[in-house]
Amino acid sequence: MSRSDQLNFQHSMVELMANSYSQKAALWSLYGKTQMCSVSSQLLLHLNTAMLAYGAPVYNGEACCQAVCNVANILTEQGDYERAATVLQHARERFPHEPLSHWWMFSEQILNFTRAIHHGKWQDAEQAVTKMAATNKWESQLRKAELYLSKGDYSAAVSVSNAVLDHFRLQAQADCSCTSLQVRALVLCAELQCGSAPSAAIALLTTALSTAQYHHMDHLAALVGLHIANLQIGLPSQALGLIEEFLLVILSNGGAFDQGRALLLLGKCKIAALSGSDENTRKTKLAEVIEILDKVKKCFEKVEARSRVKDVLYLQ
Repeated sequence: MSRSDQLNFQHSMVELMANSYSQKAALWSLYGKTQMCSVSSQLLLHLNTAMLAYGAPVYNGEACCQAVCNVANILTEQGDYERAATVLQHARERFPHEPLSHWWMFSEQILNFTRAIHHGKWQDAEQAVTKMAATNKWESQLRKAELYLSKGDYSAAVSVSNAVLDHFRLQAQADCSCTSLQVRALVLCAELQCGSAPSAAIALLTTALSTAQYHHMDHLAALVGLHIANLQIGLPSQALGLIEEFLLVILSNGGAFDQGRALLLLGKCKIAALSGSDENTRKTKLAEVIEILDKVKKCFEKVEARSRVKDVLYLQ
């Protein structure tokens, strides 16, 4: 792709250059490298396309719209909702017509859903899921399952997540499956079975982990690894080993909510590992856990996950 970029620049092929940056951002996002996705998107947005085209108007193609939406999605993950809304307003003004408008419409509903579910506003989250279905059906179904899980409606969540998983299993047989959505569906199904059938949940998570690692999706693989560690919290040494293996990936490329959950799990494992320790060791380790919980609280406050903040305050 670097050689292609060089040739496109030499021949002032603005659209091909923009598409190249967009493809790089998409690949970095798929592999779980959020910061590199952000860099590729911003390089495209800072590209002086008017100068490259010798006085032609500024290029406003699909690649630019995707880059703006990538930036908005990353801001949403970091809990910077106001800036994400500002970026999406820019996209709305810059790309008002179809089919480009579908990109920012989808990102807008991701923002609305994320904010609503962290605030516990189930009706607003459901409206966002319904609107999301117009641009991305299966992403909306996964978000609907997440919503039902957050509400505690487990039967509905099982129904939706199984339907999504069955769809992607059929798609996989036809070699046209979206692997990232399939892995996320497996994780959702495992979350729903954690309490009733932990062995089945482990099997689903193992499948999800092998699939994510096979396709080099580091961020998803790290999230799956932390889910496995959560199930193994009764064996704190094994759980801590898994957390230490995947924690760096989450802290370097994950959103604020994922970082908070990962650090919270780390704190719980450290507490579980204290059994049988002497008094001085317990005091030292508990002081470390309190520092970790302070970081967790900041992460959850950043994304405005109020119920999670209450849980952390209770643990402290």
